Amino acid sequence: MRTAAAVAALALTSAGAMAEDIPAPTMKVGDRFTYRLSGGPDKPTMWTETVVDVLGGARYRVRLDGETMKGLRELDGPGNVVQPPPWPSLKFMQFPFAIGKPWTHAVNDTVAQTRTVAYRAVAMEPLASPAGRFDCARIEGVETTGGSGVTIPVSVKLWYCPAARAIVRKESTIPVAGRVVLELTDLKLAP
Repeated sequence: MRTAAAVAALALTSAGAMAEDIPAPTMKVGDRFTYRLSGGPDKPTMWTETVVDVLGGARYRVRLDGETMKGLRELDGPGNVVQPPPWPSLKFMQFPFAIGKPWTHAVNDTVAQTRTVAYRAVAMEPLASPAGRFDCARIEGVETTGGSGVTIPVSVKLWYCPAARAIVRKESTIPVAGRVVLELTDLKLAP
């Protein structure tokens, strides 16, 4: 009987721990993230995002330095680019989130095009990357772009790592284009 009670208590404790909210990262001026995008029909590309301003409401501004990406971009969380009006901003990451919790977000980019994400945080697990080893939330789901009677589903796995304040890896399987991988290759966090 004691064993059954101990197992039940452990199960409840584990379930409670898995349901803890993972908060939005607190970005700091000087945080620097270098990414590599490879796969698909395009040649690999790299760029660096450096936080240059922390705004209200979990928003921050980064400077992009890379071959194909330059300039400033505003975000309200890793992967969540804030579009200038009148364009809607698609929220890939919704904070706080918890393991087991699904989320969706959809926007109409134009009268003829919609974009949707449907994700679920499925597990906490270690991940080794060129930028280091981190405990990460593995998130799986589908990103869909639709318009003019055509819908393109993209299967996605990504790893958000709270200690890195970033998405450290994202694997997308795109019809016709194949597998595309975004990976954090270098990381410098401000103190």
